[in-house]
Amino acid sequence: EPKDFPHDPYTLMSAFSETTIRRRYMEYHWNNFVTHDDIVKLSDAGITHVRVPLPFWILEDEDLWNTQVEQEPWVSGGWMYFIRVVSWCRQQNIEVWPDVHVPASMMTGMNSKDHSMQ
Repeated sequence: EPKDFPHDPYTLMSAFSETTIRRRYMEYHWNNFVTHDDIVKLSDAGITHVRVPLPFWILEDEDLWNTQVEQEPWVSGGWMYFIRVVSWCRQQNIEVWPDVHVPASMMTGMNSKDHSMQ
């Protein structure tokens, strides 16, 4: 089975050689993964609640991660996109359930130093 593709947030962000490339990728993702139109469609379908997964680094600055002994690939900036989704949901009377689904060192249940699933 091939293991040369990203299988979790850590290996995805590590696949990019520079922080600026990671940031561009994440900004594209944040701008396109969920749109205002998606929230309107959910509301029209009768959805009243959404769970929004948040990574543990959502409020951190990548400069902090890059000063650690082991550099981490996380990109900051996601918080404003979360706030945007919350605003859209409020406009449609949809409740938001924030879910810190990726606690530090537990991204896929692996040891934090072993992101290869080996």
